Formats: sequence, structure tokens, C-alpha cells
Amino acid sequence: MHVFYTPDIQAHAELPEEEAAHAVRVLRLQAGDEVMLTDGKGCFYRAEISTATNKRCLVNILETLPQAPLWKGHLHIAMAPTKNMDRTEWFAEKATEIGFDELTFLNCRFSERKVIKTERISKILVSAIKQSLKARLPQLNEMTDFNKFITQPFPGQKFIAHCYEGEKPLLKDMVHPGEDALVLIGPEGDFSEEEVRKAAETAATESTEDADQAAADEVAAMIDAIYVQERTENTDKQCADAKAAWDALTDAQKELVEGENADPDYFGRDTGDASKDDPRNQDEIGENEILVVSFGTSFNDSRVADIKGIEDAIAAANPDWSVRRAFTAQIIINHIQARDDEHIDNMDQALDRAVANGVKNLVVQPTHLMHGAEYDELMQAVEAYKDQFASVKVAEPLLGEVGDDATVVNADKKAVAEDLTAEAVKTAGYDSLDAAKEDGVAFVFMGHGTSHTAKVSYSQMQTQMNDLGYANVFIGTVEGEPEETACEEVIKAVAEAGYTKVVLRPLMVVAGDHANNDMAGEDEDSWLSQFNASGKFDSVDTQISGLGGIKAIQDLYVAHTAAAMAEK
Repeated sequence: MHVFYTPDIQAHAELPEEEAAHAVRVLRLQAGDEVMLTDGKGCFYRAEISTATNKRCLVNILETLPQAPLWKGHLHIAMAPTKNMDRTEWFAEKATEIGFDELTFLNCRFSERKVIKTERISKILVSAIKQSLKARLPQLNEMTDFNKFITQPFPGQKFIAHCYEGEKPLLKDMVHPGEDALVLIGPEGDFSEEEVRKAAETAATESTEDADQAAADEVAAMIDAIYVQERTENTDKQCADAKAAWDALTDAQKELVEGENADPDYFGRDTGDASKDDPRNQDEIGENEILVVSFGTSFNDSRVADIKGIEDAIAAANPDWSVRRAFTAQIIINHIQARDDEHIDNMDQALDRAVANGVKNLVVQPTHLMHGAEYDELMQAVEAYKDQFASVKVAEPLLGEVGDDATVVNADKKAVAEDLTAEAVKTAGYDSLDAAKEDGVAFVFMGHGTSHTAKVSYSQMQTQMNDLGYANVFIGTVEGEPEETACEEVIKAVAEAGYTKVVLRPLMVVAGDHANNDMAGEDEDSWLSQFNASGKFDSVDTQISGLGGIKAIQDLYVAHTAAAMAEK
């Protein structure tokens, strides 16, 4: 069966003009005759001629026949064309019939042919794939100067054929089957010694770069493997292996680490001294336990100031109880374990530990801001264990009950609004909120935001600020839920209110990733960058401090714990 080259057959069911002329005028093919087509991209097509005229040959595709690659890897030949073009054309033909992927012509120092027309070579390649029944047409590149060519990146192995002194291993003994390979072939007068030296130096540099990237990619994959919200029997080993692999990298290799979630900051960012923290996972603790449950943070200083600060306050207020810790974010637990070798329990681990320690009375104090998704998951976990304790009580999160709509506030929200605002005003260097207002300063408190029904809590906090007469205090959320708390909406509201100075501070228990990156980061989508980019404000400052570090907030958690204990 006749084979025709039809590179656009997927879009146009018609033979190219030259192929159509050959089919109709030379081979005398007619409507109803079957032909075989190839697009040169990996497929054959069994087709039937539907229309045959002097200039056109239309076809109907009967069957698509993909051809699996006949070899592995990408084979690239770069050669200086010979003075006699017949020899170059013969090489192109036979190389295609044997099989390769790409052909580049080189202009070298000793090249006798400096110009080449690729149109004829292209026709030879097409003829060769039809003759050898190959469905992939090698890529043909124009003439390229040698020095420019070797500066281009090429993955895989690289070889240069020359006649200078030195070891001359056979290509068949050196090439690794299945890997990408580039072979350089010089002119009749050979490559110059300088060209050979440059090629070797470039290859050595690229080899080092490839090795560096491969090492970095391996670590990135290991980080991505532990960046998961699920603990398995392999987690401990995975965390240890990832840190060991990171430590084995050079500084240059560390900068190359990038994966779906991995980057150099995963291990490399300095977030403070982890040794100042206490994972609170000790055993033999007695019958009474207060389990303080947090989402968690990998920022060491923030974890100490905010989460440990709350835990310490609760412990000081309850000397007859053992205070223990659990995080709900396994991703964060793994990060801390891998980087700092600090082992923090997740909810199941903490509850299993309490059962094993013989705890009878368990009080669970969430540090979560509200009754959101994290709180719901916490309650589900507690529910599964409640029968293993004599009593289980769950204290309120920071903002207390959610309420039905944006107008509903409570004593907890009022206390948080007052305490947070007072701390922000003091940190900004003002004697009062009114003094800051007179100076044109607006305080923007950025929460996380959520699609959970509890998102109304953010609107309630804005209501509470308004009820307190805090006209220059605005509530926003990273996630932009509710809609009025999105960054662009907050910028608009602050500007329309006439304030020219802005102080950004997190409405979050912990000043962790969101505070450092989403609020105060250098990326263009951070709140700091967006407020500055708006051009509406004379100054935009940030306060990177969590709610958990404020003593009055710590006292509020203590009160919530006491209220839960008092319940009957």
C-alpha cells in the first residue's frame, strides 16, 4: 500500500498538493482506493480516497494506527555538511531509515560548506520515513554556528567525534540505551582543537548542573511526599530521610529545590529557635489532662510566643492538671519533625496517649478562632474517644458561639476586639485609637477566611468593631470569604473612609505562614504589596504578631477552660 506524508491530516482530510499530484497523476489512484497516510508525529492512518481530481485528493480516515516509539530517548545528530552534498543527503536518508529524532547542521571553523538549503534535505527525510515505514519525522534545524550551538541546553549524554590524540572509545560502548543523546560530527577537516575543548568544557558544566538539579529534584520529591495531611507508618522515616537528603545538598543545590509544595524555605528558612518550644507529649501525667488543640505553625518563634504562650497560661492557672498539646495540621507536624526533630502529636496520637496514660478526666481546649471546619474535625475526633474517659469536656474557641447573622456579637468577640485593638494601637506607638484616627491611621486585621458557615464570624467582628466605635478598624480575610472581607474590598473601604496610613495585623491566633507571607510578604499578591500598589496610601506598615501572644487573649482562653471544667 502506498504511504503519503500528510502533516495536517487531523485538521484537513486532504493530501498536500505535491502528494496529491503524485497519487493522482503518477500512481493513477482513484476514488475508492485505499492509501496509508502518516502525519510524521507518531501515527499512521488507513484512509480511502473520496475525491480525486487533477489538483486535489480528498480522503476519509478509516482507521488511526498509532505507532509506538521504536527507540527510547531523544537522539540528536549535529553535523557539519560535507563539501559534496551527495554524501550529506545519503547520511540523512540512512540515519532516518535507522532511526533518530533531530538533525542540526553545524558551521564549524574548518567547514567547507557554509550554506545549506534544508528544503531538499526535508524532502529526503520525508521520503525516508515513508520508505522505512516510520511514523515520526525527524526535526530538521537550519545551519547553526558551532559556538552558539554548544551553549544551548541539551539533556542527556553528549558526544563529539574528532581525530585528536586521546582515548577513543567506541560510541556503542559509551552510549546509555534509552537516554537522550547528542552526537557532534565535524567537517572533513575535523573540528578545531578549540572547538573540541569548548565542547568538553560546556558538557562538563552542564553535567554538573544536571547532577545538581537531579539532587535538588530528589529532595523536592521527598518534601512533597511529607507535605500531606495524613500520617502513615512511614512518616517518621520519610521525615528523617528528607532532612538527611537536604543536609547533604550544597548551598547551590538547595536553591534549586522546587516541587509541587517544596521550595528552599521548607528547610532553609530561619523561623526561630525550636529548642525554646515544648511539644508537651510527656507521659505519666496523672488522671487529669487539659489537651490544648491548635491548627499549628512551623514558624518556631510564633509557635513559642502564641501557642506555647496559651498553653503556659492554662498550665499556670491549673496546677493540678497536666497540659498537653495536639495539632490538627499533619502537614505542619511533619514539617516541624523533619526540620527540627520536634515530635508533636496529632489528635489521634494525643488521644491515644491520654488513654495509655490512664487519664480519666479530659478537657479539650481548642485555640481555634471559631467553630469552623477545624473545630468540626476536632469534635469528630473527640467523639470517637469519649467512651474511653470518665469525663470529656470541650471548651469554647476564642470567639465563642457563631450566631445566626452578621449582627450577632457576644462577650468573647467584644473582648477580642478590645484586646487586639489595644495591642495594635500600643505597638503602633499611639496613646489611643482616637489619636491614631486623628493621624489618618486605619488598622486592618487580616483573618484567614473560610467557606464554612462560620465565616459570618468575620462579619460579626466588623460589627463588633463598629459597635465599639472603632471607625478606623477594618476586618479582612486571606480567602476573601465573606466577600466584603476580600483584600480589594478592604482597600476600597479604607480609602473611601479617608485614611491615608494603614497598619496591617493578623486576626489569627498564630503569626505564622499567612501573617509572614500572605500579609507581609514580598510577593505581589501579599496584602502589603496590594495596599502599596493601590497608590491610595502614604504608608503601609505591618505588625507580625499573633493573638496568642497577647496576655489578655491568653486569659480569655484560661477563662474558657475554667468554664468548661465547671460544666456539669
